[in-house]
Amino acid sequence: MTPSSVGSTLPSFTAPPVQQVSFAVMFDPVPLLSVHMGLVWTEMLQSKYPDVLDGPMAINQLEQFSGDALRPQFQFQILPGAPVPQAIFRAPEVGMALGVQIDRLTHSWERPRPDAAYPRYPSLRGSFEADAAAFATFCDYHKLGPVAFRQVEVSYINVLASGSGWERPGELHRVLQPWNPEFSSDLGEPEDVRIAQRFLALRDGKPYARLHMAIEPHTIPHGGTTIRMALTFRGEPPEFSLEGMMAFLDDGHDRIVRAFTAATTPEMHELWGRER
Repeated sequence: MTPSSVGSTLPSFTAPPVQQVSFAVMFDPVPLLSVHMGLVWTEMLQSKYPDVLDGPMAINQLEQFSGDALRPQFQFQILPGAPVPQAIFRAPEVGMALGVQIDRLTHSWERPRPDAAYPRYPSLRGSFEADAAAFATFCDYHKLGPVAFRQVEVSYINVLASGSGWERPGELHRVLQPWNPEFSSDLGEPEDVRIAQRFLALRDGKPYARLHMAIEPHTIPHGGTTIRMALTFRGEPPEFSLEGMMAFLDDGHDRIVRAFTAATTPEMHELWGRER
């Protein structure tokens, strides 16, 4: 599945409410030291990401497909020496960032200004593929061992602001298809609404990924009522290679776009400029 073959059949919007997009690949820990983080930046990424800072290590969430998948996950790692913090390489003017740590690579875009255009999936995909390939090349050149992929994740965060098609949480049925306000008619309008859903994805009859949809109230700096709608697709690629990882991202993007469209109303689609 390629971006071109997917994009021609997917729903499309001229002004989608996308606030943030992130792609992540989780792998077995590689022996990265602080000096390696500096070399990654100076040798490969400084022209693309002019800023760099230390950040806390991201906690990998891995999908489980046996036993009780609803149980909280705990991970333990025995690391030689003090843990190396996550290095975050940034291009703040365009909202792009790359997080690098011993067991995770995270490529993200966040809308830098309210009027900034969403750069679209094919552009973000190409950027992530280049960064992932560069990181694998760096690890090979510096004899840090092969990058052994474990799981891949694609996440879209949408911020649905009131004032465009709806005003209050009690009017959420104007925005979301899964919300039916009639069941709470005797209780009055809800103060806020939270929805969480999970969908299992199968490959050859066996589970390999999950789509998570989380909807909750969200605060913004200038006030007002907003809803944060996060869709995350996470699981095992068809093969543990760069090509397999990118195929998984294409699959996840396809499922997320279709889930977003199915979960939101035609009235909102019109406001967001649905093209197909």
